[in-house]
Amino acid sequence: MSPHTNEQMEQRLYFDTVAQLYESARPGYPSMLVDDLIWLSKIPLRGQVLDVGCGTGKSTEPFAMRGFEVCALDPGANMLAVCKNKLRAYPNVKYQNIAFETCSVADQAFDLVVSGTAFHWVTEAGYAQLMRVLRPQGAVGIFWHTYLNGKEPFYERLDQIYQDHAPNLYVADLLTTQELDDRRKEERLLSWTGFGEWRVIRYYDRLPYSAKSYVDLLRTWSTHMNLTKPFFKAVEQAIKDVGGEVLKPIRTTLCFGRRKEQ
Repeated sequence: MSPHTNEQMEQRLYFDTVAQLYESARPGYPSMLVDDLIWLSKIPLRGQVLDVGCGTGKSTEPFAMRGFEVCALDPGANMLAVCKNKLRAYPNVKYQNIAFETCSVADQAFDLVVSGTAFHWVTEAGYAQLMRVLRPQGAVGIFWHTYLNGKEPFYERLDQIYQDHAPNLYVADLLTTQELDDRRKEERLLSWTGFGEWRVIRYYDRLPYSAKSYVDLLRTWSTHMNLTKPFFKAVEQAIKDVGGEVLKPIRTTLCFGRRKEQ
């Protein structure tokens, strides 16, 4: 966690403007990740889970389905409305429309705090909150997706589209940059004082995308929020030219830790 610039805070708020698109375009999380997190945390049956930055509920639903008591927390009213509607069949989920740094949940109320593709938006004040809301020996699971490029010719064309239409987003050696970014995220988490038993687990998959669904995914990325129609039309056409579907490699990283005895 680090201080956020005004631009970063603007990006953080962007997701609430595309809540429905976020729900339809973003993938969920591997069931194996959830199972691993439950096993590692040793959370009791019907234990208490806090989902920080729940968004539209993609990180909330797997725990609700398994019968845990979940508090789903998000500063975006539109995101939370989608989450509530989707999970209306689960009375074991409660909601708070507020940022984690200023939430008012009880001290030491949770066995497990989770956050899916959201904790990098939490400011430095979030660390004190984390220590406050976790029970002694409580666990934390921070996880996120990294969208990789494949080796198919489509991805070479995609690189050219970025160079032509979004040169500020083009990265010559994307894979290396993504590896370094993910390792930095992991190291920042593993350096937290007050936590131990750290584990880092990575899950890999390849997800199919049509021209429309791939462009929809891109429109949910805050880094792409100011791009113009020619960029998206070029991406759409590139996918149509290779048969209308591409496989997108994705890596999901889980960082698990446990609060030490105080």
